[in-house]
Amino acid sequence: MKALIKEEADNEADKSYTLEELREETLVLLLAGTDTSAVGICTTILMLSQHTDVQERVYKEIQEVIGDSDKPLQLKDLNELKYLKAVINETLRLYPPVPFILRYCKDDLKLPTSLILPEGSNVIISIWGIHRNFEHWGEDANDFNPDRFMSGKIPNAFMPFSNGPRNCIGSQYAMLSITTTLATLLRQYRFTPATNFTYDKNNPLRLSFDLMMKHVDGFSVQVESRG
Repeated sequence: MKALIKEEADNEADKSYTLEELREETLVLLLAGTDTSAVGICTTILMLSQHTDVQERVYKEIQEVIGDSDKPLQLKDLNELKYLKAVINETLRLYPPVPFILRYCKDDLKLPTSLILPEGSNVIISIWGIHRNFEHWGEDANDFNPDRFMSGKIPNAFMPFSNGPRNCIGSQYAMLSITTTLATLLRQYRFTPATNFTYDKNNPLRLSFDLMMKHVDGFSVQVESRG
C-alpha cells in the first residue's frame, strides 16, 4: 500500500508546473485576459458607431434594464442585457481578436470529409473563415446582424474563444468585462462615425494581424455626451 501511495505521489509530482511553465501560463492569462478583451471592446464600439440603429436599440435596452441612474452595475443586470450580448457576439463573429489558432495532433484525426490528419501534424484553424462560412451562417454571413444571436441558440461554428477542452479559460471573464465596459460607456456616451475613413459593404474595414487582429485606422470614432 505504501508503495502504491508513493507511486501515485510521484505521478502527481510529475504533473506539476515548473517555474518556467508557471511564468508562461501567467503571462498568457495577463495578456490574453486584457489585450483580446480590449480589442473586442474597441471593435464593438466601432461597429456601433457605424450602425446607429443598433446602438440606439442597445441604449434603450440598457435604460429598460438599469435605468437612467448612475447606480453600479450588478451581475443580474448584465445577464439581462441580451441584445448587447448579441451585438458583442456578432462583432466577435465578424472580427474575432484572434482569427487563427494552432493545434497539434497527438493521434491520427479523421475529419468528416474522410481526410486524415496524421499524428504529429500542426493544424492551423481559421476562425475567421469558419465565422464567415455561408453553410453555417447563411447568405448574409458577411453582414453585421446581431439578431442572429437573439434566438439563444449559438452554433458550434461560433468559436471566438475556440471550442472543446482547449477553449479559452477566460471566456466568461472576457464576456463579463466587455459587457460591463460597453454598458457603462453607452449609458453616458453616443458613438458616431469617424471622418478619417468610410465603411460600407463596398469598402470594408481595413485590418491588420500580428498577435491579434486590429483596425488599421485605430478604431477611430467620434464621442458625444448623452447628457
